[in-house]
Amino acid sequence: DEIPKILSMEFGRRSGVYYAILEAVANGATSISEIASYLNMKETSLTRHIKELTDYFKILSYDHAVLGKKRIMYIKHPLINFWFRFIYPRLSEYEAMREELAKEVLAMLPDYVGRRFDFICREILWILNNKGKLPFKFTQIGRHWGYCREGGIRKVYEIDIVAISKDRSKALFGECKWKRKPIDGKRIFEELKRKSELTRWKGEKHYIIIAKNVKNPPEEAIVLDEKAILDTLNSD
Repeated sequence: DEIPKILSMEFGRRSGVYYAILEAVANGATSISEIASYLNMKETSLTRHIKELTDYFKILSYDHAVLGKKRIMYIKHPLINFWFRFIYPRLSEYEAMREELAKEVLAMLPDYVGRRFDFICREILWILNNKGKLPFKFTQIGRHWGYCREGGIRKVYEIDIVAISKDRSKALFGECKWKRKPIDGKRIFEELKRKSELTRWKGEKHYIIIAKNVKNPPEEAIVLDEKAILDTLNSD
């Protein structure tokens, strides 16, 4: 209940427009054009509000592709993102404390946590990087996405983690998975390797898989499971 109170105080009379934008971003809109389409509004009517949410309120930010110029918009604070994803669109049900809503949110929670897990993985890698426990020291980390053709069809591919050395001679490509069931490490590695080739990176390549539970861990990649993740986060 604190989130709507705080945001209403911050936003004032224009809270409706800000709320609409944040709902769109929480539900997957990552650009001004996608937000405008989601809200059925003109892009020009949203530009100022998005700039204010980014520069003044510091709620929105941009995730830049490490190996390119593309960028996508996201909500920085996990709790605010959660509220606009699950609560705000169904506020009347939430206020009525409907049990069905709680069950539906719990069912969708694993996939939601999986999408936010990428940011936790970056923090884990910064810790390991600062301790010199990776194949090289990186100075830039983020994700990468681009387009490829499969069977004549144009498709989007995404790489969860790409970390680059200062001299841009080495890259660490990573996959982040937070699922209850064990993932097949060798299959994930082969897919990650295939996607890394799509980037046309000419330098040295390294690979890492960060997941809750991994079976068939590949020898060609660093593998961090739940225990390794917790040990890293709890380390001094």
